[in-house]
Amino acid sequence: MALLLLALATAEGRVTTTAQNCRRIDHIYASGKDLCERMWGSAFRYEANESQGYTMWFFDASNPNDAVSGEQPPSSCNLQDHKDVPSPEPALFAECHPWRFKSCCSKAKVNSMDALKQSFGAQFHWDRCGPVSQECERFFVQEACFYECDPNVGLYRKYHRGIYDPRCDAKSKAYSPMYAASRLCSHNTWELHQMPIKASYCDSWYAACHTDYFCAGDSGDFFSCAGAATVIDEEARIMNKTWGAMSRGINRAEAFAQQELQGMLKALIAISTTLAALAIAFGCYLVRRERQGTPVFASPNAAEPRLMGAQRYVEFMEMS
Repeated sequence: MALLLLALATAEGRVTTTAQNCRRIDHIYASGKDLCERMWGSAFRYEANESQGYTMWFFDASNPNDAVSGEQPPSSCNLQDHKDVPSPEPALFAECHPWRFKSCCSKAKVNSMDALKQSFGAQFHWDRCGPVSQECERFFVQEACFYECDPNVGLYRKYHRGIYDPRCDAKSKAYSPMYAASRLCSHNTWELHQMPIKASYCDSWYAACHTDYFCAGDSGDFFSCAGAATVIDEEARIMNKTWGAMSRGINRAEAFAQQELQGMLKALIAISTTLAALAIAFGCYLVRRERQGTPVFASPNAAEPRLMGAQRYVEFMEMS
C-alpha cells in the first residue's frame, strides 16, 4: 500500500511539473518588448516613443496616463467589474495608492497584494512556478492595479462599445448560443488589445524578473498558462480526493490492527498473571512440605543414613 501511495504521489508531481512547464523568464522572453507583447496575449504593445506610452505605476500627484490619452481623459470606466465612473477612494487605499484620487476600482477589491492575486482565481497566480522575488512581484502587483484601477485602460477594450454584442458574450444575460455559433463570435468585456506601454517600463519589468520562473506554455502566454493550470488543479483535486479515500482506508486498517494488538496484549497479560499466581501457590506448597519433613522432591535414599546409624547402634550394644 505504501508503495502504491508513493507511486501516486510521484506521478502527480511528474504530471504537474510537465503540464505547468516552468522556465526562467529570460528563457521564455528575449527582452522587455517580448515580455510585454507576449505575456498578456495581445493586450499590450511595446512603445518606444515614451510620450505615447502608458505606465503601469507612477508617483505623480496626477495620473500621467491621462495626458497620453489626450486632452479629454476618460470620464467612465469601461471594463468588466469596474465602477461606472472613476471616483476617489479612502485614505487607507494603500496597495494601489497612485489611483486613490481617481480610480475605477474599489478598496474592497484591491486592499492587499493577496486580494489582487486571488481576484481572477488560482489559475492566474503569478507564483504558480514557485516564489517570485520581491522586486519581480511588485511588477505583477503594479500591472494588476493598473488594469483594475486606471480609467485609461478601458479605452483599449478589445470588444469596445462600438462592436460589442452581448449575444456573443457567454457571460452576458443576453447571450445566445445559436446566434454566437451562426456569427462565429465570442465577445467579452474584460479583454484588452494593443494598449501601448512605455518601453522603459517593459524593460524594467524584464530586468527585475529575468531570473524568476514563470509558465512557459504557449510561448509564455499567461492566458494559455491559466487554462493549463485549470486542468492541473482539477487533476490535483481528483488526486487529493483519491489520496484522502486511500488514507481513510489505511487509517481504518491501522485502527483495526491496533484493536487486535490491544486484545492480544490483554490476553497475554491475563495468562501471565494466572501463571504467576500458580507459581506462587506452588512455591508455598513446596515450602510447607519441606517444613513437614516430607519434601516433594526428596531423594528415595534420603532416609538411609538414619537407618544405618540406628543399626550400628544396636550392633554396638550387642557387642558390649
